[in-house]
Amino acid sequence: MKAIITVTAEIEIDVPNEYYPPECDTDEKRLAYEIESYDNGEGDIMQLLSTESKMTIVGKVIR
Repeated sequence: MKAIITVTAEIEIDVPNEYYPPECDTDEKRLAYEIESYDNGEGDIMQLLSTESKMTIVGKVIR
């Protein structure tokens, strides 16, 4: 079976602003940094998703 799964998760990222590079001076930029870190196999998002998030999962079977 092949399926498309869409996951929406609400998480709290509680990291001091000093952790981020200087160019990450807004919450939006810090979130983009976290997502990019995840895409590169780094960061804390995966742990937060698996332990502390509220998730909604929707799926559809494709053939």
